[in-house]
Amino acid sequence: VPITSRMLSDVLSRLVETVAEQGEDMQGYVTELLLTLEAAVDSLESDFRPLDFMKEIFKSTPNLNNKEGVVAGVPGGGSAGGKRSPGGGAAVVGICPLGSHLNHARSTSYSVSYCMRKATGSPSNIDAKELRGRVLSELESRSGCSLNKYSTNLCRSRSAQSLKLLGDSASADDKMTILAQLFWLSVSLLESDYEHEFLLALRLLGRVLHRLPLDRPDARDKVDKLQAQLRWNSFPGVHALLLKGCTNPNTYEPVMTLLSQFTPLLDLPVVDPTQSLAFPMNVVALLPYMLLHYEDANQLCILSAENIAQVSTEKSKKLENLATVMTLYSRRTFSKESFQWTKCVVKYLYDSYSHLSLNMLAFLV
Repeated sequence: VPITSRMLSDVLSRLVETVAEQGEDMQGYVTELLLTLEAAVDSLESDFRPLDFMKEIFKSTPNLNNKEGVVAGVPGGGSAGGKRSPGGGAAVVGICPLGSHLNHARSTSYSVSYCMRKATGSPSNIDAKELRGRVLSELESRSGCSLNKYSTNLCRSRSAQSLKLLGDSASADDKMTILAQLFWLSVSLLESDYEHEFLLALRLLGRVLHRLPLDRPDARDKVDKLQAQLRWNSFPGVHALLLKGCTNPNTYEPVMTLLSQFTPLLDLPVVDPTQSLAFPMNVVALLPYMLLHYEDANQLCILSAENIAQVSTEKSKKLENLATVMTLYSRRTFSKESFQWTKCVVKYLYDSYSHLSLNMLAFLV
């Protein structure tokens, strides 16, 4: 069953009451809730491709410039296709604040039924048949062709398709909103001092990142708006919270996977509010893992090296040498031993971030 905002609100209210409780029964209950949310993420899968809502809405208008009925002329000197309406409806979906009690996300959009009620309740008291007849007559007089039952059915078919597209887009928007809420739930749990809660938060965050494209502006907008509603004034950034897991052998490898995923996203304020500290710390955090697998680099090491090389190239010319040695690592073509490769990485990193050397050294120690 796909998760909804109402269901998520109920689960969150239960988590607020039970998370960080020391009893085994309570901790087991929290585990079940988080595993349920983790499984529910799969129901939120969507391609999130951008849709041109206005273009799809206009498709609901019958094309009068076709083979069956070519318009000879339009009153007022208009084009053969007629004038298009300058306005249109667009769905606006509310964002639920993340807290102990979340409101259900509602969609506010143009309501056809509401306008029909207003029309039927007006003093003119036009019934539906008369209104429909007047509309068809007006269209016939403007187009110079007869709108028979086939063209009417075509109009209805296109209208139905447009309504379906709008419904699908609203559903995709709701899914993205829920994913943003789950993102902040997992991030907030990274502050937990309980190992199993931290591990569950890592798993949930990793699952959410596969569905929530933070490289898209609309996804980032939802995440940022929820952050503003949370009022987390001392928020250190997702990256800083993840670094906690590097100090525990049971959380170390799962954290490496997420740190590698966040490397291309370090410029986002939600990942690194300082906009300066995350990249060198990211390299230093991944370095021991890459060194451990130097002789037989796995896919995570190769991906990490590629991400670091890409970010280094984009950041500064001073980091070109770092990008080079990371590229050689990813291709397994660095000709010297691991110690020499490590010296190169540390030197090139220090050349650009010498002012942060104490932070990097303290982290390694």
